[in-house]
Amino acid sequence: MKIKEMNSSNKIQSKTPSIGGGRVESKKSVEPTPYMGDEIDEKPIDVIETPKFIQWITHGSGLYYPEFNVQICNNIPTGFYGIGYDTNVGKYFVRKSDYITDNILELPMPETKKIIKDITTFWKKEPDFRRYGLTYKRGILMYGPPGCGKSHVIQLIIKYLLEEQKGVVFKIESPEDVERYSNFMHSTFKVIENTRRIVTIIEDIDGLFHAGKSTETLLLNILDGMNHMDNIVYVATTNYPEELAERIINRPSRFDRRYEIGLPNEEVRKYYLEHTLKPEDLKSIDIDRWVKETADLSVAHLRELIVSTIIQGNTFEDTMEILKDFSDNRPNSKRFGGAGKVGFGAR
Repeated sequence: MKIKEMNSSNKIQSKTPSIGGGRVESKKSVEPTPYMGDEIDEKPIDVIETPKFIQWITHGSGLYYPEFNVQICNNIPTGFYGIGYDTNVGKYFVRKSDYITDNILELPMPETKKIIKDITTFWKKEPDFRRYGLTYKRGILMYGPPGCGKSHVIQLIIKYLLEEQKGVVFKIESPEDVERYSNFMHSTFKVIENTRRIVTIIEDIDGLFHAGKSTETLLLNILDGMNHMDNIVYVATTNYPEELAERIINRPSRFDRRYEIGLPNEEVRKYYLEHTLKPEDLKSIDIDRWVKETADLSVAHLRELIVSTIIQGNTFEDTMEILKDFSDNRPNSKRFGGAGKVGFGAR
C-alpha cells in the first residue's frame, strides 16, 4: 500500500513500504488535494496483491504447501547449464547460460575432426556398449600449450552436441563444482532424465587434482568408479600433462583418447586471419608474410596480432617483436630475487 506524507514543500510524496521498515521513494510528486473538511478521499489507492496460489503440493507426512501455477518440464531444454543449490528449500537447480553457437569459427584443425568423429561414432554405438555390459560413456583429454585452441575445440563439441544431439552441457572448474556435480547428477538429474545425452567439460583438470585428496577421490569416482554414469562424454583439458598421474593420463575408461592440440599450422593460421580480419583490413596487409612469420605463434597470439596492428595502430614489426618475447622470455621471479622481501623493507 502506498503511504501519503506531507513534506516541507507542501507536496505529497508517494512512498512504497519495503521489507524491514525501509521505504523506497518514487520520483513522482503530486499536488495536495484542497482541504474539504472531513471529506474522505475516495481516490483508489494501490494495494499489494497477495500471491495467487492455485494448488497444493505435498511431500507426504501430512504436510501441504500452497503453490503457484507452475510449468512442468519433463526435460530441460537443450543448452549449457550451471548447477546451483538453494539452501532455503534444500534443492539443487540448474540455470541456463546464454551460449551462441552461430558465430563459432570452425578452424581446419585435424584434431578437431578426429575428436568430433570419435564423439559422433560413440553416440551411435549405445546398443554395442549395452551388449558388452559396458558403461555408456567416453573420456577425451586434450593437452598442449596455452592458447592453441583447446577451448576452441570445446566450443565446436558443444555446438555439435546442442545442434545434433539436443543434449545438455555442464562444466566443472573448481573443487566445489566437483562435489556439487556429483551430488546433483545422482540425486536429481539422472533420476529425472536418465537417458539424456550429456557433455561435461573439465578445464585445467590438473588444478583439480592438486586441490586435495578428497577432490581427487571424488573426481576419480565420477570418471570411472562408484559414481560413474551413463550417456556422458567427459572432455578435459590441461596445459601441463606431465603433472597428471599415470592413473589419469594412462587409464582408458577414464580418458579413452588423448589429443595434443599444438601450435596452429600454416593452413590454420591463414584460415584464421582470412576469416577474422574485415575485408577492408585484409586488403591492407601482406597475408602471405603474416602467415609465414607467425609460424611459432598460438591462436591467442594471432588474435593479439590483429588487435595490436589493426585496432591499436602498432606496426607489424613492433607487434611481432613483442609477441616473440612472450614466447621466448617467460617471466621468472628468480630474475628479481625470487620471493624475498618486498615493499619498504626490501633491499
